[in-house]
Amino acid sequence: MESDLYSQFVRPYAGTQLQMLKLDIEFQSAKGDWIKAIYKDETWEVLDLLGGFGANLLGHNHPEILKVVEEFLAQSGVQLAQLSLRKAAALLAQRLSVLCNPVLGEGSIVHLSSTGSEAVEVALKNALLNYQCKVSNWQSSWNGIQEQLQAGIIKPCSTETLFADPENLDIKKLLSGYTAELEAIAIAKMQHSYHGRTLASISASDSPLAKYLPKNLSGHKTIMLKNSDSDAILDLENHQIVRLPVPEIKDRVLTIQWQEFSRLAAILVEPVQGEGGIHILSRATTRALNELAQNTGALLIADEVQCGLGRTGEFFASASLGLEPGAVLFGKSLGGGIAKVGASAFASKHYNKILGRFGSTFAEDELSCRVALRSLEILQVEQGPERARAVGEVLHKVLTDLKNEFPDTIKECRGTGLMYGVEFESFAANPSCMLRLFQSNALSAFLMASFLLHRHHLRVAPSLSHPNTLRIEPSIFYDTKNNQKLREAFADLATAIERGDFAYLTQHLRESGDFLAKPRDFRKHDRKPQFSRVPCDAKVAFVGHLMDMSHLPLFDASLAGIDLKSLISWYRKGEGFFGPALFDRVCIKGKSGKTVELSMIGIYETPATFAAAIRTRNKALLLGRVQEAVDMAAAHGCEVIGLGGLTSIVASNGTTIDSHGAALTTGNSLTAAMTVAAIEKAARIKGLDFKTARIAIVGAAGNIGMAYTRWALTRFNDLRLFGSVDSWKKNSSFVDWARGCSQNKITFCTELKELKDCDIIVTMTNQAVPVIYPEHLSAKVKVILDVAVPSDVHASVREVFKDLLVIEGGWVKVPGLQTHLIGGMDTPAGHTLACLAETAVLGLSGRRQHYSYGDIQEQKIREIYQLALAEGFELGEFRFAKAPAPADPKFRPARESHLSESSLQI
Repeated sequence: MESDLYSQFVRPYAGTQLQMLKLDIEFQSAKGDWIKAIYKDETWEVLDLLGGFGANLLGHNHPEILKVVEEFLAQSGVQLAQLSLRKAAALLAQRLSVLCNPVLGEGSIVHLSSTGSEAVEVALKNALLNYQCKVSNWQSSWNGIQEQLQAGIIKPCSTETLFADPENLDIKKLLSGYTAELEAIAIAKMQHSYHGRTLASISASDSPLAKYLPKNLSGHKTIMLKNSDSDAILDLENHQIVRLPVPEIKDRVLTIQWQEFSRLAAILVEPVQGEGGIHILSRATTRALNELAQNTGALLIADEVQCGLGRTGEFFASASLGLEPGAVLFGKSLGGGIAKVGASAFASKHYNKILGRFGSTFAEDELSCRVALRSLEILQVEQGPERARAVGEVLHKVLTDLKNEFPDTIKECRGTGLMYGVEFESFAANPSCMLRLFQSNALSAFLMASFLLHRHHLRVAPSLSHPNTLRIEPSIFYDTKNNQKLREAFADLATAIERGDFAYLTQHLRESGDFLAKPRDFRKHDRKPQFSRVPCDAKVAFVGHLMDMSHLPLFDASLAGIDLKSLISWYRKGEGFFGPALFDRVCIKGKSGKTVELSMIGIYETPATFAAAIRTRNKALLLGRVQEAVDMAAAHGCEVIGLGGLTSIVASNGTTIDSHGAALTTGNSLTAAMTVAAIEKAARIKGLDFKTARIAIVGAAGNIGMAYTRWALTRFNDLRLFGSVDSWKKNSSFVDWARGCSQNKITFCTELKELKDCDIIVTMTNQAVPVIYPEHLSAKVKVILDVAVPSDVHASVREVFKDLLVIEGGWVKVPGLQTHLIGGMDTPAGHTLACLAETAVLGLSGRRQHYSYGDIQEQKIREIYQLALAEGFELGEFRFAKAPAPADPKFRPARESHLSESSLQI
């Protein structure tokens, strides 16, 4: 498929993401606001409100634009004629200059480029050239001063404090500090702004892409301004002032005059933000920006690449808002939906002639300039701004009615002309965990766009710098009759979101063939996420992941009933795209009366992926995920952070994580303690004397396994410890210590068949698939306590050995809890995992040092058990293991008779 080729050779990350969301549609032809698409041998007529990210102001393939292209090709026109004075470029620049008269005054200079991003680069170059000229003028005022001093022509003023040593005055050294200050050039940008993807334009944007690049990548400082804070904008002037010494000679005596110099070189703004989620500059902000530019001499640049040429209902969005720029930038619509062309227009007083020395290979090309000229003609003849204004008024009413119909789901509909944004509310309290996962990773708008495309054949644009907002940018020829289609599509979308039906929103993404006719309501589901806002005595967090892929319907109730294989297959496609997300926030009250707020932070990747990373030691991605989760918890003020499931293995039991001062714990100490308590209880149920029973520990060479063994040796007399040959070699000191416990019978094993002669088995490996099968057991085995997550015991064991007690290990009863603590965990009501309980207990007891961290200590196992009991946490009711869900199709169980090196305990 072509989409596979794109993902392989063009942009692998973006291509794979588009495939995951089924936005990899093949478009065949287009006209006006409609595109013909081919999907699975079906032909769709798609209403295109994405508008080429605003570039299709004239719609797709306007006949007059096509005519220009056809004529040029028929004439065999000269496309690239560098080192010549190109007629079409001159005519286009002249036309734009005249159009800019109301904004820039007469005689503005226009530099042409290939894209809008390049137009931004050109404008920033001009601003920096102007800045450098001012610096050079100041520096040149000192030219010859040193020579005149040395020749005795002039002498320094003896009372001037700047001349600390008049007899040995070194002008170069004197000025070096001021020169260094002038190198701290500043460019002001707006919050949520977006100006392109080149290095300079990214640095001058509030772009999420900037986090992947080094800071100060452009060599100048950038300052963020807020649309709502005009006072801060005006105050910026004072923070960028440098007082410079300027020489003055009078009566052959050198004195100093002080001059204020602003380091602010440029102010870059979009009058109406596009990628920023359609935000319009307020009048107070435009007045403040005008004043800041006037007082500092900074070049005020109006980026109208997306909002200009009439899209907002005015030819210049800046003029309609009272902005007084020194430069205006064009792009997108200037190319008529066909050509790639940008333009930077400068008021003559702000233009720097040196800018003309900077060129571009494809700028000023003949065809693009001809197309741009015709685009401007069409906009004039068709009264483009007036059309945009009239159509926009009707569109505004439709969107406002939608907002009123769904006040809890749609936060705001804003915009002007043919440039509107529909912003959705936060999904923090949404009953769908998956929806919150998408939103917390800035992918919810892409999911919504995919749903609208597949379900309603409607195309809209997400907003890169404001990811909760969908953009609507049709052409000036948009037929308002299409508003009914738009309204129905958005109403369907909002209903599904409001009710938390993620399965309905994503059924087109799965291959299961399930079809839901309308959204179902999950707002009253008993496992919906909890977000407590009750003030607590302490804050803790627990980092985890799905324990088993069959738990997906618990994680998100809307997924219940969907074919699990297809669900898992789709879910795995998302690995690598989703960072950690907050899913629950609950308040737990201990027996002491103290309370702790517990935040559940989930990591997307599957247990199979964790296990594979541990096995291959390729843990970089997952270690990064765990660190991101810890960063989130620390930012929220959590004082204790628990690492659950396989996150603790990836993080080397917490030792490779920066906790930002918070206490880390794996929860392994309380897990070990509760496992011992569970074994004793199970032995009593089966009538076994646990003092004489033979007990096997599978995964004994791991962190919990060794800690559990140390304590078990004080309680049980006959132990068989199972681990791989390599794991026992690596832990030879532990082996020597255990063998020295002469009062106990201890056998070190590597073959699982030796389980046959045991009474009780405790298993705790980190495998993503079962390791214990019927052939490893005999009728002598009475109890298996399966502590592993996911399960170590294959479902066939319970089929073959009917009387065998297979228990899911280590559940802890939470004080005062009757319901499910964490909705996405397959725990009994009122219970939780021992590792999570340890995190809560540490928060309640005031422990603020790393606890189950690195090697587990026997003393801490005893201590945490007593602390847990004191706060009302105790061994919970047994839950007998059920048959597991179908295994992850990418990870089939290997039925080995021995433990491999990777079978280490969690």
